[in-house]
Amino acid sequence: MPKVQSLASALSLTPDVAAALAKAQAALDTQQQIVFAIRRVTEEQGNAVAALKQSTEDLTRLEKAHVLTEAKAVVDPQHQQEVVRLKKSVDKAREAISTAQSEIDRCERLRPVLVAEAQLADEAIASVSDEIKQAGMDMAKALEPVFSEQVRSAVGQIAKAVSQARAICANLPAGFMREFLDTIRIVDPCQAQIVYLGYGDTAIRGPDLLQLPSDDVDVQAIAAILKPVVDMERKCRTHSKYRPPEPPKAPYRIRGSTVTVHRPVSA
Repeated sequence: MPKVQSLASALSLTPDVAAALAKAQAALDTQQQIVFAIRRVTEEQGNAVAALKQSTEDLTRLEKAHVLTEAKAVVDPQHQQEVVRLKKSVDKAREAISTAQSEIDRCERLRPVLVAEAQLADEAIASVSDEIKQAGMDMAKALEPVFSEQVRSAVGQIAKAVSQARAICANLPAGFMREFLDTIRIVDPCQAQIVYLGYGDTAIRGPDLLQLPSDDVDVQAIAAILKPVVDMERKCRTHSKYRPPEPPKAPYRIRGSTVTVHRPVSA
């Protein structure tokens, strides 16, 4: 008897599944990189906004101080050096404002582009997820004949036991484990059909591998052993019940007379 291939030995990732997995990992990595980039740009924009606010406050303060010192230098030339120093600080604050604004503009240009890229990455992940499912379904379909053959190979002894029990059940007046035997089934996986009964319940329909032919030797032997029981039960069930004969009819008496006329008794 040839050795039946097991599901474990038949199971391996198909090239389609392996390719889909690699594609999915690449899509996930890309999406993660884009998310990190969006976070980094958001953080950089936040820092630039804070720098812009600080630089603007510094410029306002330095411009006031520069104007005041410049006025003092008109009266007293000794303040001229302070005027030059403040002028440099004002220019530096203006440059900081320009740099911060440029950084904010850059981040605002990048954010919608990166967000669009993230959406495309999500769509790619969803698409490759469907590819994985389809490749997995194809792989599962290829394993069905292996599973079916394994079930058919393993069911032999169980089918013998159940078939003999069903033969006993059929030949005893009160049956034998009838409810259990009416319920137990093993259907060939390749021929099984799922029937929806409603309310979420389902049932499996298909050829019962536990049902051996009626000419099976053991089934015939059981029927022969139990034949006297079957025959006697049938005789007892179909026999004619005893019906007692009708009692003789009462004698006829003539009204007003003491003479009794006996009617003949029917046989």
